[in-house]
Amino acid sequence: MKSKLESIPCDGLKAKFISVANEEIANYLQLNPVRDDSGSFRSKCISKVYEFTVKIARHIDANITASSLNSIQSKFPKNPEVEPIYRDLLRLLLVEIEKETGIRAPNIGENVYIEQEVPQLTPDIFLNSQLANNIYETIESASSLHSYLDSPHHHAGFLVLWLCLKEGIDQQKTITDLLCRPESRTLISGHWFFSAGKKRYWLSTQAELLLHRWYESNDRRRLLLSTVVNTYLVNCGLLPRHTKLSFIELRQMLKLEYVMTRNAMEYGLAARKIDSTFLAEHVMTRLLSDVRVNVQRQKEPTLATTVRQTRSWDSAFSSSYRQLRPDTDDVCIMQQTTEEQITVISRITNVLIRTNRKNSIRIRQKLLTELHPKLHNPSATKKMPWAWLLLSWLYHLLKNGGKNKSTLRLDTIKAYVDYVAMPFIVEFSGCNPNLMDSLDWAEKLNDVIERISSVTKKAYVAYFAEYLVESALVPNLCLSDIDVPAAQHNVDANVITQHEADRIIEALNASQHSKASLGKIIFLLAFYTGLRRNEIAGLQFKDVYHYNDRNHTLHVRPNRYRLLKSKESSRNIPIDVLIPKDLLEVFMEYLFTAKTKFMAEDTSIFPHFEQSDIEEAFSFLTNVLKGVTGDESIRFHHCRHSFCNWMVVQLYYNELTNKEDIAFLNHHYFSEQRSHELNQRLGITRYSRKKFWAIATLLGHASPATTAASYFHLSDFLRRNLFANHVASEASLRRVWGQRISTDPFGRVTPKANFSQRLLRTMPTQSAVALHTEVFDIQTLEKPKSRKPEDDLSLELCWRVIRRSAEGHSSNSISKALELSLNTVQLIIETEAHLTERLLSNSKYQARSSLNYENLNQPNISVLGVLIRRYTESEVKLKKAVQLPMLYSCIESFIGAKDSLIRTDNKDMALTLLRFLKLMEVGFFEIKVKWYMANISVTDAKELTPYLAHVDYWIKAIVKNVELPKDSIQLVVPKQLERFKQQFEDRATTVCSDDGRFIRYNSPGTISIHFKQTKFHSDQRKSPETLPSMPRRTKAFVSFLRLVKTYWTVKEEKSE
Repeated sequence: MKSKLESIPCDGLKAKFISVANEEIANYLQLNPVRDDSGSFRSKCISKVYEFTVKIARHIDANITASSLNSIQSKFPKNPEVEPIYRDLLRLLLVEIEKETGIRAPNIGENVYIEQEVPQLTPDIFLNSQLANNIYETIESASSLHSYLDSPHHHAGFLVLWLCLKEGIDQQKTITDLLCRPESRTLISGHWFFSAGKKRYWLSTQAELLLHRWYESNDRRRLLLSTVVNTYLVNCGLLPRHTKLSFIELRQMLKLEYVMTRNAMEYGLAARKIDSTFLAEHVMTRLLSDVRVNVQRQKEPTLATTVRQTRSWDSAFSSSYRQLRPDTDDVCIMQQTTEEQITVISRITNVLIRTNRKNSIRIRQKLLTELHPKLHNPSATKKMPWAWLLLSWLYHLLKNGGKNKSTLRLDTIKAYVDYVAMPFIVEFSGCNPNLMDSLDWAEKLNDVIERISSVTKKAYVAYFAEYLVESALVPNLCLSDIDVPAAQHNVDANVITQHEADRIIEALNASQHSKASLGKIIFLLAFYTGLRRNEIAGLQFKDVYHYNDRNHTLHVRPNRYRLLKSKESSRNIPIDVLIPKDLLEVFMEYLFTAKTKFMAEDTSIFPHFEQSDIEEAFSFLTNVLKGVTGDESIRFHHCRHSFCNWMVVQLYYNELTNKEDIAFLNHHYFSEQRSHELNQRLGITRYSRKKFWAIATLLGHASPATTAASYFHLSDFLRRNLFANHVASEASLRRVWGQRISTDPFGRVTPKANFSQRLLRTMPTQSAVALHTEVFDIQTLEKPKSRKPEDDLSLELCWRVIRRSAEGHSSNSISKALELSLNTVQLIIETEAHLTERLLSNSKYQARSSLNYENLNQPNISVLGVLIRRYTESEVKLKKAVQLPMLYSCIESFIGAKDSLIRTDNKDMALTLLRFLKLMEVGFFEIKVKWYMANISVTDAKELTPYLAHVDYWIKAIVKNVELPKDSIQLVVPKQLERFKQQFEDRATTVCSDDGRFIRYNSPGTISIHFKQTKFHSDQRKSPETLPSMPRRTKAFVSFLRLVKTYWTVKEEKSE
């Protein structure tokens, strides 16, 4: 029988839902704030959701249909601000319905709102296009220019029109300030800059000439720009006398010209329609002069917490602190639930209300007194760690204020903490602070940001993260990994030039620091590919892809080493057109040397470095960046900023002018050929307007707006070079300065004695940035590269040297990579080669060099690694219990049989080796010993007496002294003596074989030592019926003994 649709039973449901909804709606409004948040608005939302659901929802077989849920959502307001509140309330109601009736509901859908962009050019802009054309023709004509130069005061409208339409200055106040306040200009390396609020203009040499005449001849009274412009246009016959042209219409003419001749993206950057941050004055000085600056980092108010609070957090969650101060309390303190921690925060922030100064001081002092003991109690810290961090931040805000204000309003503090609290605690709940590294913190904080819908409130998470870093609660967290929209916080704009990059690489090459070579690889990836810090640290060998040994691509994708900030962060980077050829070879050589035999493709490209080593390399590299540039404000993340800006320059390179005369462009990295290759590889045509989209993709951004807002800092250069690149003609220069003049490549007059004073009177204020006179010396950085003391030479290091040598690495590269002296590396390699010559000296076979590395397979290398670790763990015990010199002769005891069997009649050496192997306690190996009876003719059993005595000797020595079980001994009797087998069988397991019939017998006989592996990697693929596998010898054991002998010999020679 077919089930039918039924409505939702609602007995008693409404009262329960309204009660729960009134409690929860405040939380929903925190995550999705609305402008009209009132009691009536909340009641309306709750009642409408209930009304729509009860009226429309239908279920079949106790399951609400998806179509009825869609119908309910279609009734919700189509307002992106309000609709999420309705959707959250619907989810809550569905939960209540399931509790009361058992009727379940599918997941409800999400609505995505796509706002249509406002077009840059609209029909009304084109209405004045003919007038705009006439105005442009007028101000571009030589006669109009000469008229202005002869009489600037009577042709002021010409200057205003030029500054607006040709220089792109689209604000009346900005032009007025430029005309009336010449001191607002700055001179940087001969170029004129003018700043107005968040905008900065790099003026053309034509504008410089026009302004010089204006300052020279005008009394600098404030002008009514519209009046001046209209008067000029009427005098030129372009406007009727009674028609007025507004400045807004001039701005529309500029927009039309800019968008039609360039593109909308460039206009948006120039007009600040798209957010962008300019480089500071000292950075522009570096770029234009290519000289080290002397800039100290500005001291800002610190956000440090109190010493006792830091100690409370450390004692609860710092492993190093617990090692110093062991916890004597064995009681396990359970972490409070998410709801309990949120309740703690809400109870305290609810008293933060906007009130008069007297009440504000009282509330502030009361809360500080209440919070003080809680924040100093380690037990409370363990009980509510995430609430504790928020309360610590709250305590700091109450006591010290923010970075810019020493005192914050109580309602401001409440907003900061409340907006961060819920998503922060929800996201971090269940996490263990002990197990989280800096990248985990960054990823989680980015998830917190995603949970906050309000764009303006997302910046609160950045404020909180900054507090965590500066208070040393999460010291290694990199703020650059926090993904906050740039419009909501100050972007730290800085870049490194290509010239400086060369000097950084030279400094790293010359450095003796232990992490200099690692820092160089990190710098190449950051500066030339724009990778983030965690993206570099998480790279795997398989991320570098080669096509026909020509197109090299770097795949950035999430893996077991790190996650990514967003799905857009997964991307492919064409490193063959981004990294210079010589440096690309360095990177490829590094990958070749780092990836050893049988190393998996999904291994990190830094397999021989710990996380602490990588962190140290990042820190050292940052110090090098500061030293080379002289700028103490520079950070590692500015390598990524640099990549963005130089990619823009590279893509636009063929359109730029004065490339040889601008210092930061005059570098071999920029060329028409490289620009063509990059555009071609990215699929960008000559007239494409998608250049910023391509760069956003390379950086892993969702849109160019993010790229421009946070990373692109050369918008004033782009406007100056592509739109406002107006060079003063020689005719106009002679009209002002006379006939005998000379000019620089920018069309700027060179000062001469007859007019230098006149020129200086109108020059801008020279930039006051201090410059370094001396060249940066890498040796000034602390912690020079330290060679490992000879006592620190380990068996593992000895193995890594021989392994790398076997793979073709030079002694120099091994020395740098492993931080060993060149002499030590060469001694290890030479000693191993010498011992190889002595190996198998009694055999017709020849031993293979480098510990037989060429013939070792992956399981062999894994077993060898286990043996090395077991030796390292037992080395002290072995030195005390075993006479190691006795083992030296074991090398001569190898025979050329399969796996180089050990066979000897030297009883002392044999017993020492057996004792050595026993003490190593390798779990998946067994030790077997074979004794070989002499191949002689025996007629009477009495003739066996001395041989049986030898057997007794070996059994006693092996069982009693070495402590091996008796069944580990086997006696091998020639077949011609098979009738006497029982004589030997009475003592130990005996086999009749002619294996040793050619062995010369020396008292007390010859034994062979078998070190057999009992468990194998292939066992995982075998059925239980076929297990256990047959024990067998392994090449790894012989290589291990050769390695140990090499290690001991090197240690002895160095001690002598």
